[in-house]
Amino acid sequence: MNNRALAIGLVVAAIAIECRAADIADSASCEEMTSADQCRIGWNFSRRVDSYYLVQQFDPIGANWRTVATLPKGTPNRGRYETPVEAAYLYRVLACDDVQERKDCSGSTMVWAPFVQPEESVHLIPSRVPLVKKDIADGTPLNAVVNKEGEWLTQVIQYNVYLMVNAIARANIADLPEMTPVKDIRETTPDDPIEQVQFNVYWAYSAERGAPIDTPEPEPEVRPPHEHPRSHPIGTPENPGGEI
Repeated sequence: MNNRALAIGLVVAAIAIECRAADIADSASCEEMTSADQCRIGWNFSRRVDSYYLVQQFDPIGANWRTVATLPKGTPNRGRYETPVEAAYLYRVLACDDVQERKDCSGSTMVWAPFVQPEESVHLIPSRVPLVKKDIADGTPLNAVVNKEGEWLTQVIQYNVYLMVNAIARANIADLPEMTPVKDIRETTPDDPIEQVQFNVYWAYSAERGAPIDTPEPEPEVRPPHEHPRSHPIGTPENPGGEI
């Protein structure tokens, strides 16, 4: 096969931080999503309550935002859209003073709606994913590799990372909002496998933006205090084995 391939591993070690979008102003989130349920977009805004709120999906082809739901004026500035959204897309919430999206609008951070392939059909995840707009120097398409020998969660994580990378491939990434911070699963055991998917996508997006997640320095090694002897050997040609 002529196509080149790229494999992305899983993130495994570092700090334990839990960030909830509900605690971050002007943010969007997948509220209470689990591997057995779908993503419902939640939001938290600091603006007044008499605004329109629009749930928006990022179009990977047109590289722009399209509105999938318009919530009426007077919608609380902290809430959740109860209809599940389509998986494998980026979402944000836009708040405006008018429904035409022209007056005093502000956007939230964005969130990835994970795609979760059931374990019994994980074989349907392809082994290679063509990466959009990523070619070798000679023009050969670059494929990302899914480890089909890996366990179910490994395949789901890798596939979601590749789908997210393709979703932003045609965009100017500097124009995209930050992704809502998620629970850091590198030292704490996740409550649900979906948290591992969300963290790895968040990690990959941060790297794409040129702002990779910091890996903390290891704990300094504690050594017993050094006791100085009364004399040290010199070890010079003039005084081999001498003392001071």
